[in-house]
Amino acid sequence: MECKYCGEPCRRSGWQKNGVQRYFCKKCSRSQQNSYRYRACNGTTNNYIRSLSCESVGIRGISRVLGIAKGTVSSRMQLLARAIRPPIPEMKNVTYEVDELWTYISNKENEYWVAYALNRKTRQVVDFIIGKRTKATLKELIDRLLLSKPKIIRTDRLTIYQRIIPKRYIAAVPTASTGSNEKTYRFALTLNALAGGRSVSAEVFLCWKIV
Repeated sequence: MECKYCGEPCRRSGWQKNGVQRYFCKKCSRSQQNSYRYRACNGTTNNYIRSLSCESVGIRGISRVLGIAKGTVSSRMQLLARAIRPPIPEMKNVTYEVDELWTYISNKENEYWVAYALNRKTRQVVDFIIGKRTKATLKELIDRLLLSKPKIIRTDRLTIYQRIIPKRYIAAVPTASTGSNEKTYRFALTLNALAGGRSVSAEVFLCWKIV
């Protein structure tokens, strides 16, 4: 059979405990079967989970659609999330727009921030961070942006920004709904639409392809 991952021929490599023939691909060093009884083992499952998450389908909904356990869906989401890394800002003298989205995990006392920075000109996400709703979380994001020597960092009037961004870089503007920072405002609306008004974990936000 052909490898499901790289398309190269596979050779037989013993049997599974349930009596199904196992195959091994020398090129990508992966073991696999011709078919699976448990749908979660299919190579396309992760892609389906990612796509359905981007369409605001919840964990239970994905479980029903794909016919796999809720716990499997949750663990796969976390696995996908851990594989994503924020891009490294390389350009200098760039104007960034920074905003944050509030959410919580499990209960409203466990508050989290999804903070992100956009290139004002290209509207591309250049960096993001997900963490506790504290000054330290935002400072970690800002410190990474400052390494690229930006022209200016535009934020809303959240007082924390005034304390963690040097004055020569910061431009605090009115709320985006009045016309300023419109790019980050629209991006926040997109995240809210993806959330569908429900509480979601930080891992789920990453699966929604912030980058």
